[in-house]
Amino acid sequence: MTDAPPCRVCGKDVAVWREEHPEHAICMDCCGNADHPDGEHGHQYEYERGERDYWCRYCASPAPYDWYSDDF
Repeated sequence: MTDAPPCRVCGKDVAVWREEHPEHAICMDCCGNADHPDGEHGHQYEYERGERDYWCRYCASPAPYDWYSDDF
């Protein structure tokens, strides 16, 4: 098992990171206001088929709202 890399913003250990780019690791708290190496800003939610929900592709935080609701 690999040791958790530090968050690139605040320095605390992160829970989820991409093995191929540990230098891009970011914690859930910092991700929402951060500029990412690929030019995106903040959380970027993607649908995860296995989890059947939306999760941030940078820090794996769950989407804060119900994507299946009609209240958009």
